[in-house]
Amino acid sequence: MYLSISVNVIYNFHLAKTGFQKFQDQQHFLSSNKYKLLIFLSLSRFTIINKSMVKFYNKSINN
Repeated sequence: MYLSISVNVIYNFHLAKTGFQKFQDQQHFLSSNKYKLLIFLSLSRFTIINKSMVKFYNKSINN
């Protein structure tokens, strides 16, 4: 379970990083909504995973 979460997080970071690099490389990517949406989705998915990991961690400590 932890492995799949960490792989997902790393992949989302990779998506966001490559998206930002594309923004920096080419000006017309700034106006591309597709890449803004991709970065937004990957970052929001990362925060959701973070919250669920914190809940899971708190449960395991309490038990």
